[in-house]
Amino acid sequence: EAKNSWLTGTAAWNYYAITQWIFGIRPEYAGLRVAPVVPERWTGFTASRVFRGVTYDISVKRNGAGNTVSLVVD
Repeated sequence: EAKNSWLTGTAAWNYYAITQWIFGIRPEYAGLRVAPVVPERWTGFTASRVFRGVTYDISVKRNGAGNTVSLVVD
């Protein structure tokens, strides 16, 4: 029972869950997979990810209603 949750690993697990399962930016053997699951209220997000020594600037924007999003990787 830690009173300081940031000392228990909670922050690390939250970062993992957000970046890999909500943002959908997951490192894999074959490359970097980007498969976002964007909450309906979000209009999109931007993220920067270093993968195998290369920095990827990723921008995801919602295209209207539903789960359709556009993805731009620069």
